[in-house]
Amino acid sequence: MNTKVRNSNIELIRIVAMLFIVTFHISINAQKGELPSHNYIISITTTGVNLFLLITGYFGIRLKWKSILNILCIIIFYYIVSLVANYLIFKQSPSTGEIISIFTPINRNPWWYMKCYIPLMLLSPGLNVVKEKATEKQYRFLLTTMIYLSCYSGFLLNNFYVNHNGFNLFQFITMYFIGDALKRYRIADFFSKKQWLFIYTVSTVILFFYFSYIDNTNRYNNPVLMFAAISLFCLISKFDIRSSLINQAASYMLPIYLLQDSPFGFKIYNILYSKGVELNFTGWEYYQKLAIYIAALLTLAFILETTRQLLLNKLINNTSKRLKEKVNIFDE
Repeated sequence: MNTKVRNSNIELIRIVAMLFIVTFHISINAQKGELPSHNYIISITTTGVNLFLLITGYFGIRLKWKSILNILCIIIFYYIVSLVANYLIFKQSPSTGEIISIFTPINRNPWWYMKCYIPLMLLSPGLNVVKEKATEKQYRFLLTTMIYLSCYSGFLLNNFYVNHNGFNLFQFITMYFIGDALKRYRIADFFSKKQWLFIYTVSTVILFFYFSYIDNTNRYNNPVLMFAAISLFCLISKFDIRSSLINQAASYMLPIYLLQDSPFGFKIYNILYSKGVELNFTGWEYYQKLAIYIAALLTLAFILETTRQLLLNKLINNTSKRLKEKVNIFDE
């Protein structure tokens, strides 16, 4: 597999991860976990975030001025869209804190994932040096230590100061290195498709019993959850898939996440919950509303992201070129 080209099988993983995340958020936010199927749903879909991080580690981050400016513009754009939508539809004026957050997108954006991902981006040049310059023994020791600290010290011993629940930068760095290890050691080749499917199925069943009888709290450093994400990643990566449609669709996954997990998105989830209570979360009418929501989310993400690119891509390109000429600190 040519790791320099984002083949469709990996891009398909990106789409699957977003499908999982949206389904997970529907169960958590639009149904408040009240359906009997909730534990089944979260045991399957809670792998979505770790899947995204594995993709990031698999390809690696090559930091450039353009990538920094692009991610900051994306966050600012969708945050403004969310606040404007709240004002126009729900007559809710933005607070002073929300306005300040527009101009401080790294630390005060409303998405916890982005609050961890941007620091990961900024640290990536140093992390890449470690990956590329470390000896084999040093690399394996570092990888083993991070997994130990995340899964054993953080998850099993509940060490708050290391990695209490996986909603933090340390978890992102750990998954970044695991994703790199999947490529470096060609982990997917260790087993066949059927074997990876079996491993993923067993991991998901264990997660179901864990969420049902031990603790239904979602923690991304759960070792079984991490292993389920790894096995699903390896399973899908073994397929030879080449599709321009999949590659194009994958580019809209981040906008989908930002829209549905925004302040405006949470208001929509509250409306869906109220409608669900009225309809007892069953029947054709209820599932029709869910289908309309998903279709509207996909359509809106496509329209808004296309608009954002038309409005800002030229500005981002020109600004990144000027910054590169004046402050060339990245390997571009």
